[in-house]
Amino acid sequence: MQPYDLPLDQLQTYRPALTRKDDFADFWEATKALLDQEPLTYELAPLTYPADGVRLYQLSYRGFGGARIQGYFAVPDKAGAHPGLILYHGYDWCFDGGIHDVVNWALHGYAAFGMLVRGQHSSEDNSWHFCVII
Repeated sequence: MQPYDLPLDQLQTYRPALTRKDDFADFWEATKALLDQEPLTYELAPLTYPADGVRLYQLSYRGFGGARIQGYFAVPDKAGAHPGLILYHGYDWCFDGGIHDVVNWALHGYAAFGMLVRGQHSSEDNSWHFCVII
C-alpha cells in the first residue's frame, strides 16, 4: 500500500467535497456555443504500417477555438460497418505506442481513433487565449 492512500474501508466510502461553481452550467453552455461556431472539417492522410488487414491514417480536425487536433485513425481493411473507439492518453503521460494501439484495435475489427490531446505531440493548444477573453 502506498503511504498516502487511505485504508480500503475508507476508500470504499470516500466521497470528495463537491467543488463545482454556481455558474458551471452557464460556463459549459457558453463553451459549447463557441465550439458550435467552428465548422466541422477534417483531413485524413494515409500512413504506411507493416501489417495486413488494416488501413492507417493521420487524422486532423479543427477543435475548440480552431485548434488543430491530430491523432491516428485505423480501420479494418474490409467493407462494412465497424464499431468505433476513441482512445485518449491523458495529460499525465505520453502517447508512445499509441499508433500501435489503434492498429491493434483495427486488427480486432474496430475503427479506432487515438487522439493526441490538446497541447501534446502535434496537437495545438490555444485555449489560454480563451481563458483571457471569457
